[in-house]
Amino acid sequence: MKLFHHADGRTTCGPASHIKYEGFHVLRLKGSPYDLAFQHGALLAHVIGRGPLPFFASYLDTFLRHSSMGRAGSTVASVLQRVLRARVVERWPPFLRATAAGLSDGAGLPEELVLKAFAMPDAVLHAVSIFGRLTGVPAAAGCACPPLGCTSAVAGPSRTRRGKLLHARNLDFTGVGRWDAEPVIAFHEPDDGLPFVGLSAAGLVGGGITGMNSAGLTFVVHQHFPTKVDLDGEPVGLIGERILREAHSVDEAITLLDRHRPMGGWTYVVSDPKRAIAYEVLPGARRIVKMVDDCLGYANAYQHPDLVAAEHDVYPAYRQANHARHRRVWAALREVSSEHSETTLAEILDDHSGGRPAGERSAVFGDTIRTPYTVQSVIFRPSDRKFWVGQGPAPTSAGPYLGFDLETRGPAPSLPTLRPRDGRLSPSAAASEAYARAYRAFLEYDDVKAARQQVSDALSSCPDDDRLHHAAGLLALRDRDLAAAERHFGVAALRANVSARRARGHLGRAWALEALGRSAEARSERLAARHADVEDPAVGGLLGRRMGDLGRIPIELIYADVP
Repeated sequence: MKLFHHADGRTTCGPASHIKYEGFHVLRLKGSPYDLAFQHGALLAHVIGRGPLPFFASYLDTFLRHSSMGRAGSTVASVLQRVLRARVVERWPPFLRATAAGLSDGAGLPEELVLKAFAMPDAVLHAVSIFGRLTGVPAAAGCACPPLGCTSAVAGPSRTRRGKLLHARNLDFTGVGRWDAEPVIAFHEPDDGLPFVGLSAAGLVGGGITGMNSAGLTFVVHQHFPTKVDLDGEPVGLIGERILREAHSVDEAITLLDRHRPMGGWTYVVSDPKRAIAYEVLPGARRIVKMVDDCLGYANAYQHPDLVAAEHDVYPAYRQANHARHRRVWAALREVSSEHSETTLAEILDDHSGGRPAGERSAVFGDTIRTPYTVQSVIFRPSDRKFWVGQGPAPTSAGPYLGFDLETRGPAPSLPTLRPRDGRLSPSAAASEAYARAYRAFLEYDDVKAARQQVSDALSSCPDDDRLHHAAGLLALRDRDLAAAERHFGVAALRANVSARRARGHLGRAWALEALGRSAEARSERLAARHADVEDPAVGGLLGRRMGDLGRIPIELIYADVP
């Protein structure tokens, strides 16, 4: 199919079309699974290279190379890719293989690249599971785990101003600077199911991660790190596609989910105009978490008691962040008794106060819902198929939120633009944007100097955030700027209000002092670290190590922590 460019700004490809609207790629797609993917690829071929697809294809290698495996990680990644190709990709169902082939043909991409990108989320879960079993480390420590911090907030009809259920969702994931650079809102009209909208990015096809169908059913995915994976299970995204095409209600979605065999650990938050559930799954087990007081909040930690023990404690900062967001989303939902609106849900997604007074909202990390890796934010109103999507770079939760309509399959400028209370005007929003750029510079490009500059920019907005100082110290060590490292770690230890983080500040300062030849001061810092921390296995494991090679200092920038 050829592309035709029209005077009104549309580009068409057979029955499909593309417009650029306020930074969003808005697609209308029609046909078979192959057709839908081909049209997506053909219409967005010029931007897919800037989106997350090529990054996802190489992410397993990046992920393991930045782990404690170091250079050996690339070899392990290559072996894992072959195993996954033989065990997983070769047995993909026809629907998924047709989708991969359609995208490859439409965009002119090597099919191998598309297959690697599609398999990435499950591949990472498999890698973390293997890493934990081989090392015996309760945390996949130093494994450069991708930032998984999705948040869902659902206010039922009795808790909203107009009596209409609202489902808000942040997607926090790796690919910052790519996912949010080329966001896609794709209206699908499949040959064999209900019309639906999928929210993704250039090169990521369908709605199986975040979507809503014409029956008013919403579906979003939250990822977990389970203690086991099932390579004979279904890859992520497939069940979401099936539900969006077939289910008219939460009950019908449950019927489909009961037959689903997952490959890894996931929670699916599903809503219709009346209610919502969180359907928690891992290989061999599944449980349903229901609404409480007509509300539902969810992050990235299993909530049903039967499943809690089946989740990897990846590392302390990851666990603490997930539980903090879970507590915070429930607290925010309960702060408004029965007057929730689209705007209050947008403010929940952009929460960066942790319940603190407005004058103290200066942290990038902590008990916040917004993260530097929030690459997609959406608020669904299933009753009339309207939805609002956060505009701009990560964190997208800062908005503004623009309205769209599934029934008209396009932008809805008549809907009010939603603006969170502080939005991009807050210091933490500016710091989060800068920190996200630092993370990308380090992880994707191995550019330590660029990462240092971006962390410095973040500190200019939030100078009291101890974890920003910790990140600055780690990067300074890697860059062999020992004086700067010693200074930043000292500030981190002084300003940390949690014993484990205070211990990490002292430990980092000890490394810098040892490299400077100031042994007595270094011993004092190690002693302070030991006294400050009584429970953190990551710190405990590092206390006895001398960092002779500064190039091997473990750097974890997701939560600015010690892996």
